Amino acid sequence: GHVYAFDSTTIDLCLEVFQWAKFRKHKGGIKVHTLYDIESQVPAFFHITVAATTDIKVMPEIPYEKGRITSSTVGTTTSSSKDSPATLRRVVYLDEDQGREFMFLTNNFELPASVIAELYHNRWNIELFFKWLKQHLKIKKFWGTSENAV
Repeated sequence: GHVYAFDSTTIDLCLEVFQWAKFRKHKGGIKVHTLYDIESQVPAFFHITVAATTDIKVMPEIPYEKGRITSSTVGTTTSSSKDSPATLRRVVYLDEDQGREFMFLTNNFELPASVIAELYHNRWNIELFFKWLKQHLKIKKFWGTSENAV
């Protein structure tokens, strides 16, 4: 199957105009969750939510493709000792009713180090895509101020 990177980026919105998009106390925004095809270097799927929505909550919306590997930064957990936080090794999201399985790799030592390094190296392409998106697609005007309009 294909190898994808899954990540999201936040796009700021004026909270006074887009009141439904409350993100922080005085800040509004939307989040663009993106499944990025590493091989073809294009996004395969977008899902737009309010900025407070986490990537895990969007997982059921991603279209299924058998044999797919999805690389993502999952996060950290607080370790029991006083040293630095421990990185999560692997999280698998399985929806048997829909026949979907999603694997997130961080420091999965079941794979060869060279494979993990290549996945992380290629995952950087989604960050470059987000940078390009924010630099070149400046939105000057929306059709409306509702969530659907945005």
